[in-house]
Amino acid sequence: MDIIKKKYLFGWLKVFLVVFFIIPIVFVSIFFIFEKKYENKIYPGIYAGDIALSGKTTTEAVEILNKKLDIINQDGIIFYYDYYQTTLFPLVSSVTGDMAYHIIDVNAEITVNNAFDLGRNRSFLENLKFKINSAINNHHVNILGNINSDEINKFLFDNFSRFETPPANAELVYVAKTKLDGDKFIVQEEKYGQVLDYEKAIVKLIKNIHSFNNSPIELTASVKSPEIFKK
Repeated sequence: MDIIKKKYLFGWLKVFLVVFFIIPIVFVSIFFIFEKKYENKIYPGIYAGDIALSGKTTTEAVEILNKKLDIINQDGIIFYYDYYQTTLFPLVSSVTGDMAYHIIDVNAEITVNNAFDLGRNRSFLENLKFKINSAINNHHVNILGNINSDEINKFLFDNFSRFETPPANAELVYVAKTKLDGDKFIVQEEKYGQVLDYEKAIVKLIKNIHSFNNSPIELTASVKSPEIFKK
């Protein structure tokens, strides 16, 4: 009987040791190995747009993003409607041509630094929770920079307004008399117009830039109704 009790107690002692000593030691060891591996690198599951930054040093990550930005800066972004297309370049010249300025300016360094800080800039438990979540579900870092929507809207209007037609209200029109008819007034029917959705194109551009994507963007048209109708 004593032997059975000793075996029973010994069995529970092993369970106790595993639960309270060995398992924590294993987890702590894994944690320190993980932290050592990513000591100077971005944690797993972190993306800038569609670009995976996990496992990269800040220098490597900045280089990757800048290569993507160089392609966008050199090739520009194509906008098109019907048969016509034009290219918007992030860096444009002033009217006088003596200076240049960015209408699309993404800061790769700040974006990467923010990505590196993720999982490091909060309390231990918050950082641990973030690292687990990002490794499972991925996390997209905010892309830092500036996109001048007003300038882009002006660019689109200057290039595509030729495809727009304003609506015309129904109106009373005077018709001079002829040999057969005297003077008269007739109601001229309304006409529908067409407008292009520049705002939608800009929203698409912003989404693409945040994914480091310079795919061509098609402008869409919609019918614009007059305010006054014949009937």
